[in-house]
Amino acid sequence: MRISKRYAVMGALLALVPSVHAQPNDLQTAYLRVVETHPAVTRSEFEIARQSARVDIAASVLKPQFELSATENRVEQETLASESSFNGQTHRATASQAIVDLERWENLKREQTLVDSVAMSLENVKERLALQLTERYINVIRAQSRLNAIDELVESLEKRRSQAIEMNRLGQLSRLDLLRVQSRLAERRAEYSDAKSAVDTARAALLEIDPEIKVDGAVSPQAVRVDWPDVLDRSTLLGSMLNNHPEVAALAKQIEAAQFGLRAIARRRVPRLGLSASSEESN
Repeated sequence: MRISKRYAVMGALLALVPSVHAQPNDLQTAYLRVVETHPAVTRSEFEIARQSARVDIAASVLKPQFELSATENRVEQETLASESSFNGQTHRATASQAIVDLERWENLKREQTLVDSVAMSLENVKERLALQLTERYINVIRAQSRLNAIDELVESLEKRRSQAIEMNRLGQLSRLDLLRVQSRLAERRAEYSDAKSAVDTARAALLEIDPEIKVDGAVSPQAVRVDWPDVLDRSTLLGSMLNNHPEVAALAKQIEAAQFGLRAIARRRVPRLGLSASSEESN
């Protein structure tokens, strides 16, 4: 199933994150929430509904057709000597059924194929959201870990500066060495400011996809274990992509639908065959 493939992608990317702080269930819950609320998914679902309605319209033309009509005529004639009027009503009922109409059959196949195309486009949207959600989640963890590491360095340098000031006062440390410590502290504080901005940017990007996701308490990992997935050879990998990627499959369905449209144009030269019956009553 495609949803299992999306979770597999998310699981592979999560191998880059400290396992203590990046729980797969958090991403799975966020993903299920995103596919219910993200505008891109809603837009694709509306597109599927619209295309399904076009299929119903194309199919209805091939079903029995009924037509009822009623007309009423009133004629008034006036001369110098007299005036007269005439009233009349006509009721008509017509039923018809297409037997052979190749153009409309090809148009119906075209609309049905486009339904498959937009459905695969929806799968592609969901897979892209899964990938973006995982990548931005990892970016938040990475940025937060860097911020925590720099924060520890700043704290350590602040203690060292205090010691350096005291040692300089006692004559145990030169003024130049004190300035070097203060310079390194200033550099680390500047790096901390940049890292803080990177965390805010990463969090904003993540919240853009899922405003309800929570990523707190991230720290620098002691060790990271990467479980890389098995990669096939290039030709096999390319063939698998062409056969399974939803975006490629959606484009293939669009090409197939265009071919049905061309066939429909060519079928216009084929005679149509149908049955019809009508009843008319006039007074």
